[in-house]
Amino acid sequence: MDDPAARIDRVLQDRSHRLVIGLAVNPTVSALQCVLMMTDGHGKFLRLRHVAGQTFPIPETIRNSWQSVSASRDNPTLKSTRQFMSEMADFQSQAIESVKRHAGKYVDRILAVAQTDPGLWVEDFDGRKIYCALSDSQRVADLTGLTVIDNFPVNDVLSGGSGAPLEPLPLWLAFADRHERVASEHRIVILAAEQIRAFLLPASDGLDAELPPIGLVQAPKIDFADALAKALDLLQRKTTQRLRSGPLPTVGKTLIFGDEEQKSAIKTMLTQRSLVGEITSVHHQVAESRGVDDDSIRATIAGLLGILHIDQMQGNLPWLTGATDQRVLGRLTPGTPSNWRQLVREMSDFSPPAMKLKDAI
Repeated sequence: MDDPAARIDRVLQDRSHRLVIGLAVNPTVSALQCVLMMTDGHGKFLRLRHVAGQTFPIPETIRNSWQSVSASRDNPTLKSTRQFMSEMADFQSQAIESVKRHAGKYVDRILAVAQTDPGLWVEDFDGRKIYCALSDSQRVADLTGLTVIDNFPVNDVLSGGSGAPLEPLPLWLAFADRHERVASEHRIVILAAEQIRAFLLPASDGLDAELPPIGLVQAPKIDFADALAKALDLLQRKTTQRLRSGPLPTVGKTLIFGDEEQKSAIKTMLTQRSLVGEITSVHHQVAESRGVDDDSIRATIAGLLGILHIDQMQGNLPWLTGATDQRVLGRLTPGTPSNWRQLVREMSDFSPPAMKLKDAI
C-alpha cells in the first residue's frame, strides 16, 4: 500500500511499535532530510519497520547566514550565531510539521524528533574540541510540541573521542543480518560522498554480551577497493575467532547510498574486483533497504540515534571514535507536557537487554 498511515495501521498494535521523526542537515548545510520512522523492539533487538520522508532544500537566506557564521569559525559573534540558529529552527519545524502528516491518526503517538547536523566545532584554551549544534532545540520543541533529542557527539567528545563516526551502530541496527536463530551473512553499507565510507556490519543473533566488531573503511575512490579488501579479510578473521562452532557467515548484500554517478562507479569497481556478492543501489526494489533510500539515509541514522537514547543504550563505538568508554548519546529538550509524559513512560519501561547464558554467568 502506498498510504503511509495505512501501512502503520496494519502493524501498530501495541507500545512495542514506536514512531520517531529523524532530522538531518547535510554537511554543506544545503539540504535537510526529514523522515517518519516506525520501529519494533528495543535495544539490540530493535527492528526498523517503515520509513516515510522528504528532502527539503535549505533556503538561500539560511545558507548565507551559515556562511557568515562558518567564515568566522574561530570567533563567531553571538548575534550572528543565534540568528542563524533561530532561522534554522524555524525551517526544521516546518519540515517536521510536513512529515508529521504521514502519521495520520497516529500523530499523537510520535515520541520525539531526533536531529543531527554538522555542527560548529571550536577549540577551548586547552585545545579540546567543543561541539555546538546548529539548531535551537528549545525553539523546535516549542514550535512542534515534540521532545527534541540532539547534541549526540558531545558525550563521546567528553569521553575522549572525536565525536565521529556515530553512524555505525544505527546502520547495524537497520541493515545487519540479525536473525534470531541463524545469522548467515555479513553485510556492507556504503555511503558515497567526497570520501567513500563503507560500514562492515557483522552477522549477529543479538544475544552477544558485547556489540560485534562493526568496522569502518574510509578512503578516496582510488584506494577504496584495496582498503575494503583488507577490512573484509580482517572481519572474517575476527568472526572465525569469535565463533567456535557453526557455519562461518559469508559476505552477502551490499547497499550503496549516494548520488547516482558515485553509486554506479563504486558498483562497477566492486564487481570487477569480485569483493562482494549482491550489490543494491536501487533501494525501493529490495526489502533489506527497510524503506530507506538515498534521500532518507542520514535522517534515518538520526532517528535511530534518538531511539538508542530512549532505550538508554550506548551509541558510540570506542574502537572507531577513540573514546575511553561507551556512552549514552544525546540531550533531551521536553516538548508539550503530554508528549513529554509519553516519552518518560516509554523510558521508564527500560529493562536490561537479554544475553547468552554463558555471558550472564
